[in-house]
Amino acid sequence: MRRNKKWDNDEINLLKNLVENTKTKWDDIGSQFGVSGEVARAKYRYITMSKQKAYAFTKIQESPYPKFDSPLEQTGDCLILPDTEFPYHHAEFINLCLELASDWNVRNCVIAGDVLHFDSISKWEANWKEENSGDISEKAHSRLIDLLPDLSESAQEKLLAVMDEFEPSCDNDMGTEVKVSKKALLDIANMFDDIVYVIGNHDGRFLSALNSPMFAEQLKQFVVGDNPKYRIAPYYYSILHTVSGDYRITHPVSSAQTAAVTLANQFHQHIIMGHSHNYSRTLDASGKYWAIQAGCCVDEYRLAYASQRDRGVKRHALGAVIVYNGYPYDLSMTTDWNALKGMFREGNRIRITATQDVR
Repeated sequence: MRRNKKWDNDEINLLKNLVENTKTKWDDIGSQFGVSGEVARAKYRYITMSKQKAYAFTKIQESPYPKFDSPLEQTGDCLILPDTEFPYHHAEFINLCLELASDWNVRNCVIAGDVLHFDSISKWEANWKEENSGDISEKAHSRLIDLLPDLSESAQEKLLAVMDEFEPSCDNDMGTEVKVSKKALLDIANMFDDIVYVIGNHDGRFLSALNSPMFAEQLKQFVVGDNPKYRIAPYYYSILHTVSGDYRITHPVSSAQTAAVTLANQFHQHIIMGHSHNYSRTLDASGKYWAIQAGCCVDEYRLAYASQRDRGVKRHALGAVIVYNGYPYDLSMTTDWNALKGMFREGNRIRITATQDVR
């Protein structure tokens, strides 16, 4: 059998016809030309590929399933509120954060996961309820309110204070939770131009209760209605573009102490994460990217599982972050709020440029 056979045009046409229009085996095709089956196969491949035809094939079509590579994005200064867990939020701390953001004219906000707690459908152990036998009925409440216009201002304040003491406690059902939460979320909407709702693991409680998948927009509609200030997408993170690089604001799977550093090393982005309820701040291995566990905005004393029974774990750390001119400012209950406000009074603003080292 020859390997260096010279093929004329008639032989080439015959080879193509045998391959493309008959079921002749390669060894039998090769024998007609005095070559092995492999030589015949190689010649066919060469002549067809040289004309950019090769073997006939149907191109694989793109998958019809979506790519999850389009998280919500914002640009500029931003207030990040991790784990608000409405309606079990820490109102005093959140209000301090909102006031500072207003003073600094921050127009973007991210609620970094677990926007609602969904306690009524949680898998925690059963909670003991606080007895409140002094509740006043709705009818009595209405009659007392009717008396207010006839009283002096000081008397009105005293009456309202007494009524507050005897207000009925909230029912532990989803309807009540959403009602209280929606009011707080609408109050936040009044302060910002754009609010990103990052999905968290507590939203998974809602999906589990439904026992059915749902679209992110349906979750938004359930929680805040069609309020245009809020944006939501099926992601557990969003991206904030700043002069000092991109911040990945995330509610990750891991709540480990090293989680933020691991993510900064992986994505080569600044990381501000929720979920862990811990607060820590460090740099990644390169020294270029912030790795921040931002704490939480939920009130630990309103969480029965955390406060009714000792668990031997860290306390929940209240915390939030304002990214201003690309620099992340820590916020906690130990923050000197007046000092931060003073730093940003007109004519005394600290500016971070894109060329500054975050260290």
